[in-house]
Amino acid sequence: MAKNDRTVPPELQRSAAKRMGATIVEVESSHVPMLSNPSLVIDVIRKAATTVQASTSAPQKPARRPSP
Repeated sequence: MAKNDRTVPPELQRSAAKRMGATIVEVESSHVPMLSNPSLVIDVIRKAATTVQASTSAPQKPARRPSP
C-alpha cells in the first residue's frame, strides 16, 4: 500500500484490501511503488508466490463418494 499515494487515497486502498482479505504491506511511496521501491515489491511477490505454492502442494484428501 502506497502511503503517500495522491491518486488512490491510502484509506481507500486499506478498505479495499480489508474487504478482499488481502495482506497489507505499507510502503513510503507515491502511486507507483514498483518504480520507487522495486526490491520491496519483488519481495512481497515472492512471499505471496511461496505461500500459494505451499498451500497448493499440501496433500489433498481424496473426495468421498456418497454411498449408493
